[in-house]
Amino acid sequence: MCPLWGLGYVQPSGGPLRGLRGGRFTCAPPGGMVGRCGTGRPSRPAQHSGSPRLDGATMTTDYPQMVDVRFTLSGRAGDGAPLAIPVDHGYALYGAIARVLPWVHGSRSVGIHPILGQLAGGRRLHVTPRSVLALRVPAHLVPKVLPLAGQALDVDGCRLQVGVPMVYALRPAPRLRSRLVTIKGMLTPESFLDAARAQLAALGIQGQPVLVPRRTDRPLEPDGRGGRDPWVRRTLRVRDRTVVGYALDVVDLAPDDAIRLQAIGLGGRRRFGCGIFLPLRQQPA
Repeated sequence: MCPLWGLGYVQPSGGPLRGLRGGRFTCAPPGGMVGRCGTGRPSRPAQHSGSPRLDGATMTTDYPQMVDVRFTLSGRAGDGAPLAIPVDHGYALYGAIARVLPWVHGSRSVGIHPILGQLAGGRRLHVTPRSVLALRVPAHLVPKVLPLAGQALDVDGCRLQVGVPMVYALRPAPRLRSRLVTIKGMLTPESFLDAARAQLAALGIQGQPVLVPRRTDRPLEPDGRGGRDPWVRRTLRVRDRTVVGYALDVVDLAPDDAIRLQAIGLGGRRRFGCGIFLPLRQQPA
């Protein structure tokens, strides 16, 4: 049985939770199935076979069933202007979440999506009404991340208010993109792509890694910073170290491979926002 059934969450082909009502989540995926938190059963049986369990997780093959938990997010500066957080906020966001959920420190199964917003210049990002806080977790860990709702997170001195969560199943797509993939020691485009191909082969995923081209050859910042590389190359600050990586597409994916890549990721540092893939239309360059 899917561990989300008794909690009112979605099935692999379903849609998001719509909100919190009286301490219970209401699930409204396509097809009309609605469940309630704590009922112990869905309103309609799911049409998928059982899966073996490993450490409490439901396994689709040799990896746990993963979902995205997305919380609404808001924040304003002291003068009422839109709040601007650092573009490179992965490590700071991880620290803020871990202060609320200490168990995240020791977990390798949690991926924290980078917050998307509107570029403000000066390597800052405006939080907009469409910005969300999103975590990719095994389905059985969903209840453990829900306490983030209602919390105020301090991300590098910026106060972000976390709102209502919704839970989304991963969905297949022939082309997936990660905003930043880091592979240790692979700094040139050629070595990075070779390492990415090797990792995909090791995972049994038949897809082609493709670097994401820059939309312009101009520097990203008015002062000339940001480089002129033809590919989208990004950095991540972790304590006193700077980690270099690339935006990456993986194309020509079969549905099973697309789900597998989203569930497992590529490279390292998923807790800092790296190696997390989304269907292309959900993930701008």
